[in-house]
Amino acid sequence: MKFLLYDINPGEQFFKQFAGFMYFLQLSKKHNYTLVLSPFRVRKPNFGLKKGYRFWELVSVKEKDFNYFSWEKFYDINKLKEKYNVILLEDYLKNNNNKVDVLLNRITNWEVTNEKGKTLFCGEEINFGDIEVLINNDNILPLIEKNLKKHDSLAVYGTTFQLPITEDGYSEIRKNIKYLNIFYNEIESFLDIFNKKYLAVHWRREDFIYVKRGNPGILLTPPDLVKKCKEKMSLLGLEKVYISTDSTNLDELSYIKNKLPLIDFKITNKNLTNNECYYSIIESLICSYADYFMGTKTSWYSENILAERLELGKESDTQEYL
Repeated sequence: MKFLLYDINPGEQFFKQFAGFMYFLQLSKKHNYTLVLSPFRVRKPNFGLKKGYRFWELVSVKEKDFNYFSWEKFYDINKLKEKYNVILLEDYLKNNNNKVDVLLNRITNWEVTNEKGKTLFCGEEINFGDIEVLINNDNILPLIEKNLKKHDSLAVYGTTFQLPITEDGYSEIRKNIKYLNIFYNEIESFLDIFNKKYLAVHWRREDFIYVKRGNPGILLTPPDLVKKCKEKMSLLGLEKVYISTDSTNLDELSYIKNKLPLIDFKITNKNLTNNECYYSIIESLICSYADYFMGTKTSWYSENILAERLELGKESDTQEYL
């Protein structure tokens, strides 16, 4: 049996790591490899950044700055295994004595090391038979495919590969991926009581303010956001709106709260309150179940919601980008 391991850059958030998984699942299927499912990497709550200091500007990131959570903590792995050859990283390590033939290591300023300076893979020390170090401008995909032909186990570290919703094969993979039922049950229980038609919006801020500042079609000001929400609600006869946003600007948030009839959702299942990834999934599902959804262009979080809505049976004309 042949195995492909992947580790997405430490700076990538939950749904970008998921999009990376989608990419490598398609690649593993193409080359008849078993994909080793990486745990999700999450920055620890006490990870400190100075105000205005962006994560990708860090010189180095240490392994102690992260927590790791197994794939099966969020997704129905049994459903995935019905269609694809996959295995959890912890099961792979247990059965293969932590050995991998070769590591393709893409050097970035986010190099992850332990206290001894040893490079780790998904938080684990692995015995690599060979390590091939790549510089940032290398085209890594031909090297991956070249090594897949030569080795029984290959690990790829430091990529930002993602499979977009527009890519051939995306929808075929996505329909075989489901969250654990506990997440769906939480939203459906709330909606049974709520019983109102609502609009959901993913309004991306934070780092997008810096990296997308030259594209007015992606960034909306709070007044523009409120205007678009009111227009859509009036057109469709929707009563409430849920705003999913990473904004921490209190003035922006206060303005929106005073201008729109917002849904105030609180998680009721205490088993879903001790992990920030849980909240990301639940909030994405609130958007997925909405009567209408507006997302942010180029956001993988929005893209995941668009795909989930289609899997839930929502029509394509009930969603758009802001």
